[in-house]
Amino acid sequence: GSSYSTVSSGRLLQAISFAGTASSYFQASGFTPFGVNNQAFSFSLWLQPQVRSGSLVHLSAGSNGVGSWCFSLLGFASNGTLVAQVYN
Repeated sequence: GSSYSTVSSGRLLQAISFAGTASSYFQASGFTPFGVNNQAFSFSLWLQPQVRSGSLVHLSAGSNGVGSWCFSLLGFASNGTLVAQVYN
C-alpha cells in the first residue's frame, strides 16, 4: 500500500484511512482467480468517502495494477454516483 494508515476505529474496530491523493492505495492478493468461468466471488467494505470520485476496487491480472486484463470493479461516476461492473 501507499499513502494510508490504519486506525482503531471503523465498523469492526479496524479501518484504513487514505491520504486522499491519487497514489493512495491498499493492495491485497490471493483471492479466487477472476477471469475464470463459473467462479463466484463476493466482497464487502464500509466507506466514509470525503470525495466521491475515482476507483474504489480495481482488479488486475498483474500485481502492479495492469496486465492482460484490468478494470475498476467498483467506483464513482463523474456525477458522484456509485458504479459497479463485472468482467465478462
